[in-house]
Amino acid sequence: MVTPDGDFEFKVGDEGHWEDVVARFGTANAIKEWRDLMAIAKPLGEISKSIPAAALRGDLGAVQTLQRFFSRLPALLLNGPKFQAPFSDLLRDAGVQDPFLKKWMDYICFVLQALPADTHPSAPVAYMISDMYEQGAFLDYPKGGMGALINALERGVTKNGGRIRYNAHVEEILATQGKAKGVRLRSGERISAREAVISNASVWDTAGLLPVGMRWPIPKPAECGSFMHLHLGLRAEGLPADMPLHYSVIRDWKEPIDATGNVVIISVPSVVNPSLAPEGRHCLHAYLAATEPYELWQGMKRGSAEYEAFKRERAQPLFEAVEKAVPGACERIVPCLQSADWIEGWATSRSQQGTFGG
Repeated sequence: MVTPDGDFEFKVGDEGHWEDVVARFGTANAIKEWRDLMAIAKPLGEISKSIPAAALRGDLGAVQTLQRFFSRLPALLLNGPKFQAPFSDLLRDAGVQDPFLKKWMDYICFVLQALPADTHPSAPVAYMISDMYEQGAFLDYPKGGMGALINALERGVTKNGGRIRYNAHVEEILATQGKAKGVRLRSGERISAREAVISNASVWDTAGLLPVGMRWPIPKPAECGSFMHLHLGLRAEGLPADMPLHYSVIRDWKEPIDATGNVVIISVPSVVNPSLAPEGRHCLHAYLAATEPYELWQGMKRGSAEYEAFKRERAQPLFEAVEKAVPGACERIVPCLQSADWIEGWATSRSQQGTFGG
């Protein structure tokens, strides 16, 4: 962690080390407040783990999806309000007043779902911290990087007879009497559904695919911003051999955690998997998470001189954060690929105004 108050190492699965960090940056009561928070969050996290997120629904379909987990429902129902409440309510209930702990939990909420603690539902955060601070916990990194994950997802679809169709853009969800029955592709082809239509598009884009007159059944959340990505190749010579895999760089704790450009996440996967980069090189990925505003890019033509200059300007916080985290990195850049601002995000994901969710 690279912060204005000082840098520190965050270790997953080592609560003792974390309490040393809390003692260094927090007030005299910080460790007690942290333990009180965990005493509330851990039980909620265990309940969250016991029922898969896919089984939780906001309609009558929940009766069917929750049947298998009937014995676990009492604890879920008793704590239901806590799960849906913002995580800041749990901080309040635990008596957390320490400024460092409040800032830290704002950060944890933000990197989990691009929301600060006062708007982030408690359930996923409780799940995350109960797991993350469990003694002996560790982070898995897939051999082969993102490509290995994509290949695994493909196998999951095809191993039981499923097919993946490329360049098969859905133009409309077909429905009868308010129930989805299939899809119509841009080519005009119609595909019927056996049971249901599952959409991985954003809620706004999915709503736009519904037939005229068929309304989206629940209120849509506010859109979050887009990402700005930076992909770098670095000459490894002169860089520490034991450099970390991940960095988070906080520009200013006094600003809201979700302020544009305030948090930069950096990964150097070739540290743990050298096969991801040529010999003597590292690959680095840095991004601004879900804070790039659409209105700044409106009206610009992709590929124009104005657009390219503005893209370089908006990427400056990324380069600055990389240099803070890995001193000397910017002197060692080989290729550089900056992408996925609002316009390119829309062009590649075809999502509503390039948003990455809400």
